[in-house]
Amino acid sequence: MIESLVREALPIRYIPSSIDTENIKCSDNLRMPTELDCISTLGVHGMQCRSMHYDMFQIGSGFYKKEDKELIEYKKEIEVSLTNICKSEEYAFLYGIDQTSIGIDATKTIRKGLPEAIEEFNPTHIITYRQTNEKESAWEDLDLEGIKVLRSNYVDKSIHYLYKADNNFGEFVISQDITLEEYPLTKYQMIGKRGKEYNELTKDNTFVDIHEWVCIEIHEPNEFVQVIDRRY
Repeated sequence: MIESLVREALPIRYIPSSIDTENIKCSDNLRMPTELDCISTLGVHGMQCRSMHYDMFQIGSGFYKKEDKELIEYKKEIEVSLTNICKSEEYAFLYGIDQTSIGIDATKTIRKGLPEAIEEFNPTHIITYRQTNEKESAWEDLDLEGIKVLRSNYVDKSIHYLYKADNNFGEFVISQDITLEEYPLTKYQMIGKRGKEYNELTKDNTFVDIHEWVCIEIHEPNEFVQVIDRRY
């Protein structure tokens, strides 16, 4: 399985595939999914709460295969598709997707050195840039005991996200996990200037569709601290 940053960064919760939308009641010490569209400020047991609305969305990728070939012959194409799905998860987690979800870049921002930030916030996780040299001097003297460091190609070298992991701040919700399906080419409309060419090239092919239905639910963006590292 391809490495997924989001599945390491957030608690995972599975819900029935029939659910398209979740409404979550949130208070200081409670996260409770509900089937009701709750818009009042009166919380459970009299606690003050708010309601947040989350839509499941599909992330997918795919490729063409010859009908007379087995999927096992397309291992590389499957791996590329899974990598693309994980990259899309990662980008959505960091920056959101249009209006359907909020990314963790919408956090309180603090400008200081990473060592000082670690000492102040005592995080369990750090999301940072993907190093090209694991022995980079900027990280050599850090006390990272008990901290999981997750690396992303979508994070600038000077940015770090620090947080303490529990399911109050956010969740990766899955209504349909990664699924692979094959479709006859006739179900896909080839459009654009190269449509005719594609039709000829893929005349005897089927389309392999790999997708998932998920939602990245960020309940408390301020639980994530964005550190702009003064060292850069």
